[in-house]
Amino acid sequence: EEEEEEEEGDDEEDDDDEEEDEKRAAAEEAGYRAIVSLNPAQRAALDNVRGLESELQACVAELGQVEASSSPAVVRHPAFLRIRADVKGHLEALKVQLEDARELFAYEMSQGRDPAERRPVSQEEEEEARPDLRPVMQHTVQRLWERPYDCRLFTLQLLKNLSELDDQSLSMMCSCFSRYIAEHAVQMG
Repeated sequence: EEEEEEEEGDDEEDDDDEEEDEKRAAAEEAGYRAIVSLNPAQRAALDNVRGLESELQACVAELGQVEASSSPAVVRHPAFLRIRADVKGHLEALKVQLEDARELFAYEMSQGRDPAERRPVSQEEEEEARPDLRPVMQHTVQRLWERPYDCRLFTLQLLKNLSELDDQSLSMMCSCFSRYIAEHAVQMG
């Protein structure tokens, strides 16, 4: 009974998320319709947002259909619960990708309608605009290196594997990992 109540609570949260996503999508769609001419970068960003929105909506609808058509015995089966957790993980990853795509679209829109309007930014200017992250990185590595040997070993393996990912995959993994840590990890004093 407790598991059923917990699942119902999860379903209510999912419904709230779905409604929020639907409202946001409707508002953004209205804003997208107001845009008459887009440059190629803006068009690509908009197409990416729309593609991810439809994929997310299709996944949510399919999950809802599967859950609605499944018997209570099937819904409680461990294999079903694992698959459902995997699907929800995929949905979360899609949400993160969609948020990133929306940010990119907003950035492209803020840069002006015509790429010719943009002032070219030199690599030096771009580097100057960014904060220097080296001290933060050095401090973080020092703190990690103070840990027991097995922690250092696993951290190095993780960093090595992350360094081998492409930029988009790395961003997605770090975003998901950061959110997981923020929600579930016990902080050291």
